[in-house]
Amino acid sequence: MQPLDVEVPLVIQQHFDDQSGTLNKTEKTGTYTIRSVEDGNPMPEDSVNGNYSFKIEDNGTYTIPLYFQKAGIYNYTINQEIKEEKDYAFDNTTYAVTVYVKNTDSGTLVPEVVVKNGNEKKCSEIEFYNSYNYNQTSNVSKAAKTGDATPLAKWVVLAMLSFACILVILWNKRNHRVKKDS
Repeated sequence: MQPLDVEVPLVIQQHFDDQSGTLNKTEKTGTYTIRSVEDGNPMPEDSVNGNYSFKIEDNGTYTIPLYFQKAGIYNYTINQEIKEEKDYAFDNTTYAVTVYVKNTDSGTLVPEVVVKNGNEKKCSEIEFYNSYNYNQTSNVSKAAKTGDATPLAKWVVLAMLSFACILVILWNKRNHRVKKDS
């Protein structure tokens, strides 16, 4: 008796933190690849040489359907293609995915999926965290722009001179009074 194919859906999540709030969905798109570690492992349609690439927009998910026809141990890696772009931070984790497919006494296939992150720790989800943080202060002066181009330093000097003149006048008045009284 030939066992029926068993489907193993691998769900990949992308979390994208747009701290500027200015990006559109296309600018928040990550490209990912699942690679078969061994030749002959089941792969999705449109795979090329044991590699399958796909995209995830914004805070989205993508499900990779894998179909197994026989018992065995199947190893894969999943990672993001890192782009070197200013103000972006991309997750460079490579997940190791092992699919154990076992035959049961009734002739059906039973899968078990084990996912390990880049630190070789088991995890329940395949998640990538990306962010964009456009730092406006790096391109603009740190002084507040009010639209008023008045040269403030000239006014401060003028105010100080005025104050000095008032002090001289008051001092002269006081000296004249002291002389009259004597």
